[in-house]
Amino acid sequence: MTKMKRRHQFAGMALLAFALLIIMSARASRSQHPQQVQAQSERSEVTDAVRKGGLREAARLKGNYVITVKPTWDAVFADVEALTSHSEIVILGTPTQSSCRLSSEGDTVITDYEVSVMDVLRGKNQPGTSIIVSALGGLVRFPDGTSAEVRTPGFKIEIGRTYVFFLSEKDTKTSAFHMTGGFQGVFEVLADGTISQDRQTAQVVKKYKGVGMGSFLQEIRNASQKWPSTIKCCP
Repeated sequence: MTKMKRRHQFAGMALLAFALLIIMSARASRSQHPQQVQAQSERSEVTDAVRKGGLREAARLKGNYVITVKPTWDAVFADVEALTSHSEIVILGTPTQSSCRLSSEGDTVITDYEVSVMDVLRGKNQPGTSIIVSALGGLVRFPDGTSAEVRTPGFKIEIGRTYVFFLSEKDTKTSAFHMTGGFQGVFEVLADGTISQDRQTAQVVKKYKGVGMGSFLQEIRNASQKWPSTIKCCP
């Protein structure tokens, strides 16, 4: 009987301890969750706003809406030959000015760069002319004082610097070219005449770090002759 009583006592104590643990966990949960619930509620509210009215609606809700985007692409390019063969035009050029706008769907921000063409490595454009090159990211301010910004860490194009652009065919609506493979399709040329690499996202850009501009451009010309017709595969 004594053993049975002890067993009942231990069982009762275990149940009591379990009940106390549930009560304490519930209290701790109530004390910690309000901020998490509020954050989740705000994220849900912003997501619904973007779904219904794009970044403009999110900006109206938040005042200044900022989103960070990691680059993705439909195809990964291994080298300059692959980029060249999939590009409508390839140029050496300098951005002279830029402007930001919402995409046609209103769900992201695009920056349009006016680029002065210095040399044409593929295509029919002429040196001395200008083209528009579009890239993901930028800041748009709305008439009501709100704003929407799309940030692209690890990628930037600066006015006045020199770049090699690998570009897909022109957008008929905006007359702008898009970079082949997204951020993979632009290489900066430094003042010392070498190809730079300050991005951690594109392996093909890293591959040509420190390569001389002369050999880099010649590789593009060779690839252009090898692939006279553009291969269609991706935006």
